[in-house]
Amino acid sequence: MTHLRRIVVPRLKRRFARIAITAFCVAGTCLGGGRVVWAQPTGDDVSAGPSDADRALAIGRMVAGDKLFDAGDYEAALSEYQQADVLVKVPSTGMAVARTLHRLGRWLEARKTAKGVVQLPLRPHESEPLVVARKEAAALVRELDTTMPSLKLVLLVKDPSKLKVVLDGVARTQPAHNQALPLDPGSHTVTVTGQGYAPYDTNVDLKPSEHHILTVTPTLVGAQPAPSGGRGSDGLASIGSAAAAGGEVGGGSSPDIAGGSALGPLAWVGFGITGVGLITGAVAGGVAMATKSDVLAKCQDKPNGGQLCPLDTQGDVDSTYLAAHVSTAGFALAGVGAVIATIGLLTGGSNDDAAAADRATITPLLGPAFVGVRGQF
Repeated sequence: MTHLRRIVVPRLKRRFARIAITAFCVAGTCLGGGRVVWAQPTGDDVSAGPSDADRALAIGRMVAGDKLFDAGDYEAALSEYQQADVLVKVPSTGMAVARTLHRLGRWLEARKTAKGVVQLPLRPHESEPLVVARKEAAALVRELDTTMPSLKLVLLVKDPSKLKVVLDGVARTQPAHNQALPLDPGSHTVTVTGQGYAPYDTNVDLKPSEHHILTVTPTLVGAQPAPSGGRGSDGLASIGSAAAAGGEVGGGSSPDIAGGSALGPLAWVGFGITGVGLITGAVAGGVAMATKSDVLAKCQDKPNGGQLCPLDTQGDVDSTYLAAHVSTAGFALAGVGAVIATIGLLTGGSNDDAAAADRATITPLLGPAFVGVRGQF
């Protein structure tokens, strides 16, 4: 008999305890998996709380959610917590939802939910579990404000309103550029399109506390892509992206890219000088050689070396030397022009520079004792 009592009585006590706890939960207070599920308002505010039936259903959802959360099935746990929160809408259920969203990596939703818990109307004589849930929600908001990653998109174009920015499949209204957008950690897809521009898309992987800056230069259809930086999979040239903790990476705007780069005035002047020098050198050299041949035909070789030329050939000799000097100066001028043209090509030019080059004029100057050019640009 004593042995039977030792077995049966404890079992009855445990069953009675479970029944008592269930009844207590329906009355208003329950713990699930060590997490506060619901606490009954006290004082004059009792009538303002949910009904006993809603509380009982919410408790069941919270208990089921706790088991799923402990098992690592956060999606299913989130569904249970959300249903409980709809039934009773108290800080403890809201905090369970926020905590699960945070664990799932849905930080933006977690922060919004936790902020909503903090902003719930404070009831008179609110019980300790609800006060604790409010404090946990406020702490989660502060944590996410510190660790939430962001993405800043910089569009190097005069009028960004011409472009459409789609982030993770959702179109962003202007201004979507040049602003840090808080995002969940993980991979994000950025797409930029616009009439007359080649489409651009890329993936950005954000880590907690990372502030990423993506710089994109829109490229007009048929235009020469920017030589520096990478390219998106379809067209727009991405000239740089950086991850910084609260820092800035180059911004501002630049003109639309209208096509291939035009040669600047410096390059055109260099080419002109080179051409004038080559023509002058070749013509003067040819004259010198022809004159020399005529003079040599009139001269006779001396027995001891050298040549003896008639006096009437002195003018031709002087002309030969002058033409030779002019030829040398012409080729030297061509070398200078080549250097100038090279510098012009390296420094490049804008559309304004190309228009200025169209107005440039170069005129060769030839004289009996000098060679040169006169330019206007």
